[in-house]
Amino acid sequence: MKKKDAKGLAKRYKQISNELEALKQDAKYLLQSVKGKTSEESIDIRLVLDEKIKTLGKKQALVEAEICLALAKEEVGKRDIESIINCAKELADYGEASLKKIGTSEEELEKLVSKGKISQIKTDIKQIEILAPIAEEHDDIEKEVDSIIAKIEKSNINREKADSLSEALSRLKKQGYISQAKYCLKKFKEVRPSGKKHYSDLISKFLKKAGISLEDIGATKDEIKILDKSLWKKISGLE
Repeated sequence: MKKKDAKGLAKRYKQISNELEALKQDAKYLLQSVKGKTSEESIDIRLVLDEKIKTLGKKQALVEAEICLALAKEEVGKRDIESIINCAKELADYGEASLKKIGTSEEELEKLVSKGKISQIKTDIKQIEILAPIAEEHDDIEKEVDSIIAKIEKSNINREKADSLSEALSRLKKQGYISQAKYCLKKFKEVRPSGKKHYSDLISKFLKKAGISLEDIGATKDEIKILDKSLWKKISGLE
């Protein structure tokens, strides 16, 4: 948002807020003064005050809607802005104004929401890109990736873009499994015999999920013999 536009909105908001606060203060004195008046006069004064407060409240809501809209446009490339957009729409409704009145349209808001979702998804993917190559035993890469894929499916992102993002995530998920298998192989070499079965089971699980072999994670021939024997016993029900 341009500084000039931001200052203009802030000035309008402050002016309306001051008017509203002044009106509320006046209302207190006026309501005290109606004690000696007839019930009809008292009701009339109350109705006038309520209407004035309501009118100013609507004006304030419209300025707040414009502020939300400006914030959404400012943040669109940084995060999911759907909640900010929804707030702008609700405030416009309260102010009994159309979206055009606050300088936007349903089409523009849909585009902003879509851009915001893509930005958030890309941020989430960057986090997975950092984690996948160094994933360890307890890192739940699968859950994280599936969560992002669910966001993609629920969004209004075009099919081509959605498929591209999903493919990238599938590759990262596989990379995560490979990293976990390598980590477990390292631990398999380090632990005492009593702990080897735990890691051989995990290696088997991650290799299967990644669709690769022991050779692909750098296991030596001797390690492969030991692990293959352990896995064979597991499959045969001997353990």
